[in-house]
Amino acid sequence: MGAQCACPPPVDRPTLLELGTRLATLPETFHRLTEVLHDPMSTAADAAEIISYDPDLASRLLRFANSAYFGLRSPVDNINRAVIVIGVAQLMVIATGTCLIRSFRGIPSRMVDMRTFWQHSVACGVAARILAVHAGLEATDRLFLSGLLHDIGRLVTFIHLPDHAACLLQEAARRQVRLVDIEEEIVGADHGEIGAALLTHWNCPPYLVDDQRAVHAPDIPERRHAILAAADALANLFGPGSSGERLMPRLSAETWQATGLAPTAFATAAAQLERQVGDLLQCMEAL
Repeated sequence: MGAQCACPPPVDRPTLLELGTRLATLPETFHRLTEVLHDPMSTAADAAEIISYDPDLASRLLRFANSAYFGLRSPVDNINRAVIVIGVAQLMVIATGTCLIRSFRGIPSRMVDMRTFWQHSVACGVAARILAVHAGLEATDRLFLSGLLHDIGRLVTFIHLPDHAACLLQEAARRQVRLVDIEEEIVGADHGEIGAALLTHWNCPPYLVDDQRAVHAPDIPERRHAILAAADALANLFGPGSSGERLMPRLSAETWQATGLAPTAFATAAAQLERQVGDLLQCMEAL
């Protein structure tokens, strides 16, 4: 099994959670869009005006609106129409993903391969939305966003605590356990708790913070959290990429039962996953 590494002592929890606030700041575009898209009085034109001042995001959204994902007969040639085509919820998903990809592009590859990290993140988001549709849940794009962000707390460790991260990876391989099983022991907190602190600092909606804490929890009482856990398993089994985990996540019978899904839903979702992930990765230029 190999020799045990000389791990640095775990970081005390207040210090660890404060590290997350130094990770990165989201662009002003993100915060302005968040305000507009959560304002019931706002219009597509309001969102289009904000996006028009961000050429990178504008071009990405135009490419997305014209992609096979929507399959429109005539091309979308302006931001206002792109916002209408994509929809408010989907716009928030793509804008958030684009901003996050831009913010974390500089992470050293020796800690994590960001190409595969974002592949897995998008796969989990897509899987969450697919399963949510099968479950008949509303606000499926919110589950997409929670899936997209479900491992973001791990980036705090990779950036700010490289020695802890190296030990975490080595010990997980030596013991043949998942990273999440020993994060609190080696780092001081699991990445869901760290991610929740980060998203709180970024003034993200409360549901995102709550989902961060719950997606990897051993006991998942709420249906949406069970679906997120199932989506993570689906993404690990059938989707591309990895967030650093070597072992498949465990999906208990109780968690699957809490999703309220028939067993056939998992197989159907797996068949849909590859095409939808490929479309989104291409349009978001996450690679």
